[in-house]
Amino acid sequence: MHYLIAALYFLLALIGSDGWGDRTVVTRTFADGTEVLYSQTRVVAGIAHFACIASVSGSCHYELFPRDCTMAPPAAPCATDPVGEFALASGTSRDVTDLPMGFRFCVSHDARAETPDCMPARNPRATASSR
Repeated sequence: MHYLIAALYFLLALIGSDGWGDRTVVTRTFADGTEVLYSQTRVVAGIAHFACIASVSGSCHYELFPRDCTMAPPAAPCATDPVGEFALASGTSRDVTDLPMGFRFCVSHDARAETPDCMPARNPRATASSR
């Protein structure tokens, strides 16, 4: 049986999958040809690992939303309150557990409040000091 499991993992490695439900998101933002944000987020077995690799402001600001949360029509908009928010200094990382399955997140180099679609909120509800 262990040979079958090893063969399955080998096959998954060949097609580029590193496990069940794993997800990696790399965010790189440029302005006028200059990189202003470089972040990497990896979710494995219900643990989200957020890494702020570089940010022009010195920190990456994250907001986490439920999976079904969207502001785009025709879907009914959800409450825009994030399920989590935090800032990481450039070069640091953080692991977060107990997040909703399939959560969505936004990351920015500044401390602006965002909607679940990662657009700046019209009425900012948070300041940099509250993050």
